[in-house]
Amino acid sequence: MAKEKKVVILTRHHRRPRSKRGTDHDSNISIVPSNKHEAWHLLFSNKEPHEIAKIINEVWLDPDYHLVAIYGDQPTFYNH
Repeated sequence: MAKEKKVVILTRHHRRPRSKRGTDHDSNISIVPSNKHEAWHLLFSNKEPHEIAKIINEVWLDPDYHLVAIYGDQPTFYNH
């Protein structure tokens, strides 16, 4: 029996939403599978990065870890 090929539909995701002054410039666009794009917006809508990090910390992440959203090119320190 022949194995069916899975079709992956790709969509454009605005990393900074257009509703928050995001542009259509290539640097603001990620190409992602449509099912993952839909899941992102279902979970996080157009929330700010720090709001997304808070949701991930409170609901999804191992409580021994903490996800932090850092604006710009500030140095990041890892404590492992």
